[in-house]
Amino acid sequence: MPLVHEIKHKANTTLMSDTLSGKTIGKYEIVEKIGRGGMAEVYKGYQKNLDRYVAIKLMHSFLISEQDFLKRFQQEARAMAALNHPNIVGVYDFDQYQEDTYYLVMEYVDGGTLKDKLETLAKNKERLPLETSVRIVREVADALAYAHRRNMVHRDIKPANIMLDKDTGRALLTDFGIVKLVGGQTMGYTATGALIGTPAYMSPEQALGQSGDERVDIYSLGVLLFQMVTGQLPYEADTPLAVVMKHVNSPTPMPISFNPDIPDALQAIILKAMAKIPEDRYATADELAAALRRIDLSAPPPPKKVADSSSTIAATQLVPPEIAELDKPSQFPTMPKSKAASSQPAQPIALSSQPPAAAKRSPWLYAGIAAVLLLVVVGGIFALNGRNKTNPTPTIPAVAEIATDTATPKSTAVSTTAPQDTPDVVATAVAAIALTETAKPTQTAVPTNTPTPTKAPTPNATLDFLSNCTLDVELVNSYAYQTQTSSFAPVGVTFPMSWILRNSGTCPWPADSQWAYIEGEELGFDEPVTLENDVPAATEITLTANLKAPATADEYESIWQLSDVDGNPIGNPITFSITAYIPPTATPRATNTPAAPAATPTSEQEIVELNYAFEIQSCEYVGSDWRCRVRLTPYGGGGGPYTMFIFLNPIVELRNQFSYDYFVQARRCAAWNTEIKVIDEATSLEFSRNLYVDPDNYIPGGCTLP
Repeated sequence: MPLVHEIKHKANTTLMSDTLSGKTIGKYEIVEKIGRGGMAEVYKGYQKNLDRYVAIKLMHSFLISEQDFLKRFQQEARAMAALNHPNIVGVYDFDQYQEDTYYLVMEYVDGGTLKDKLETLAKNKERLPLETSVRIVREVADALAYAHRRNMVHRDIKPANIMLDKDTGRALLTDFGIVKLVGGQTMGYTATGALIGTPAYMSPEQALGQSGDERVDIYSLGVLLFQMVTGQLPYEADTPLAVVMKHVNSPTPMPISFNPDIPDALQAIILKAMAKIPEDRYATADELAAALRRIDLSAPPPPKKVADSSSTIAATQLVPPEIAELDKPSQFPTMPKSKAASSQPAQPIALSSQPPAAAKRSPWLYAGIAAVLLLVVVGGIFALNGRNKTNPTPTIPAVAEIATDTATPKSTAVSTTAPQDTPDVVATAVAAIALTETAKPTQTAVPTNTPTPTKAPTPNATLDFLSNCTLDVELVNSYAYQTQTSSFAPVGVTFPMSWILRNSGTCPWPADSQWAYIEGEELGFDEPVTLENDVPAATEITLTANLKAPATADEYESIWQLSDVDGNPIGNPITFSITAYIPPTATPRATNTPAAPAATPTSEQEIVELNYAFEIQSCEYVGSDWRCRVRLTPYGGGGGPYTMFIFLNPIVELRNQFSYDYFVQARRCAAWNTEIKVIDEATSLEFSRNLYVDPDNYIPGGCTLP
């Protein structure tokens, strides 16, 4: 069974090479080749109109021969472009190059891959700090949680697919959906029969040719965390197939055996993530991320436990409370060994055959317990027969000889004139038990002296759950006004702000919890938003409040916190951003009056970054096409007037309005992806970026083919 990374290309397969450097593919100039994998070659490109570098991934031409590849490519490229998360590499564009090659245009991350980082450390016999390893895996887990909620499973988590930002070290997961391009619907094998995944990080179910669900990513992420904190992979073998089979059959090695500095809590997380059975792993990537957030790596590790051979189990764990008091040395001294005592054939000594932990006790303790129990039985019989005095029986002297500390074998009476402590203790214990167990009024002691049985507390499943569950919160989206893609508001204007929050913990959020500003830009914060009801785990809610945009045009960050009614924080503080812009100046319609010269900004006029906002108004089907009405609002620069160009064929020009309503249209279920340019006539500034509209995101229920 071939593996993806071992696919051998036919001699007539067309492969890219460094000869593409300097050439132009679509709107992108190829700068240099930066990588190659089993599915694609990666180039650094330059997009002149936006003055930015991009990564261009050209799919190997042999893939086009696979069944339905073109259809899958278009679907997955649109799905990848719709992902918007700080820890996922963005996809900007996709198209066809020549007749047999398709390409994706992605965000360029100038920092290399995690694979490069780990290989460099390994050469120097070093490892990443535990704090860095945990942070990177937590960021990847956050990215996976975001994608999993959108029904996207990566299926090839490995260091080569994790980019590291050069300046901040932030982890960015790449190649979402790439595996599915060559896997079709079953996701277990490619159309050519190749097993999907990378052997060193492959989950057991993938190794068996099954597609699996989101938990295959959790397993692979557990393997990655194992590698980062130990400096080596959990399974190694001479062949990829042998490695795959170890994932299926071999027990998971203990990370602490490779790195003794790993805290027990971190090792437990790794072992749970790498469980062979999917049901034994974390159910979601959110749970894994929450577990990693709870680890305190700054605390010194606890001392390693050393077994104490002299430790014993307390007597109160082995005997009833009434008898346990007899184990105290001051009340029940251990009988010294003597020939007379050892020669007694009394049966109660057999009680010393207890579990090993109890064997360290003196056998005379158990003889005493037996004596007490026998006296209770005999006393009960005497009471029922109404006899207060009886002839001695062989049983009582035998017990008395064992339970009393006397050297005279002839002393067989229960009562003795010698000053012995033990008989008094036994008599007291017998009386206490008899008073508790019998219902005869004449033998009932004063109520204050009668031991009252204490009932064991009734287990409370709810309290047990709440004491062990975790509280956490995740920001799914934040937006201004009614469109979930808008984060813009005119300067100085009060506007509605909405937050979609997800309960990413395992505890419910209690009613009356509050969502409130804590630092950053205040945005006219007035009073907290209060939750009216409990919010169960894994539930999303939308909160809305009226905020006010700052008076100066710029992008602003505000930090808010969800807290319970007592002010205890739920999860970490959450940051979102709002861009305040200068509304365009209304321009009168053209008349016969000679046009005035373009406005020149004065020294008081503020010049800010030029951009445009968009809002999807409505969508509908038109025959075999779909169309959506989009409101485009330019802002920034010197405040306008603005002219907008939509680069279709022919080019569409929009001018002299505050905002523009425009219908975007494409064939049924295909995405609309087109460049739009804004020109500010007051400053002659220009700005250009693509507008990407996927009908699946805006048509209720998703787009359907005719």
